[in-house]
Amino acid sequence: MDSEQSELEEQIPNARPVHAPDKEQAETEAESSVRESLAARQQSDPELGKLVRLRLQSAEQPALALLLTESESAKRLYNQWERLEVQEGLVRRRVQGKPGEKPYSQLLVPRQSVQDVLHCCHEGMTGGHIRRKLDQVKRRFYWLTWKEDTIRFCERCEPCNEYHRGKLRRTGPLQPVIAGAPYERWYIDLTGPNPRSEQGHVYILTCVDAFTKWAEAFPLRSKEAEPIAKVLVEQVFCRFGTQCLY
Repeated sequence: MDSEQSELEEQIPNARPVHAPDKEQAETEAESSVRESLAARQQSDPELGKLVRLRLQSAEQPALALLLTESESAKRLYNQWERLEVQEGLVRRRVQGKPGEKPYSQLLVPRQSVQDVLHCCHEGMTGGHIRRKLDQVKRRFYWLTWKEDTIRFCERCEPCNEYHRGKLRRTGPLQPVIAGAPYERWYIDLTGPNPRSEQGHVYILTCVDAFTKWAEAFPLRSKEAEPIAKVLVEQVFCRFGTQCLY
């Protein structure tokens, strides 16, 4: 048994170099293809394309006249020219971060790649359908409306809307009040304070029969329990009866 395990361990290191170069080569080619595709999208983007091409050509800030007809996003980035840098053929935006944080760079995302970026950040391996992914997007990508687009994307995500219902309401569902005879059940409500009457009344006690919908209203000077109970006994129960008490 020990000899068989030893032979197996000897075979594993010898087998790794056979497949490793092919895998590494495939990953390198894939990354290169994605990078070239993204670089092409940056340069052809209608909002950032001209600014990206100018930054790739030279690190020196060009004249503003070259971008007068460009988008608002391009003009804002032009004012941050010293923060733009080129890495592996892609233009990125350098951010210093808050005190105590390391500086980081954001990839300038062309408009046609925005949905792909949001999909990867929210639904990808590092996303997990967390409702708000602002920090993850902010530290990796940049476009003019990134914050609004991220919030909108998360709010419209179908899996999130199915499982994340938000804060549940405390109130339960409405239930019908069924009465089988007149004056069997009453709807009782107290409203106010209202403008004070000449007699000093401020509140109104309203009683509605659930069966006939007959309504009675009584003025009150206070909302204490004693005057309310006195009105109910003398003006409601003694006049209409108590019927069945549950």
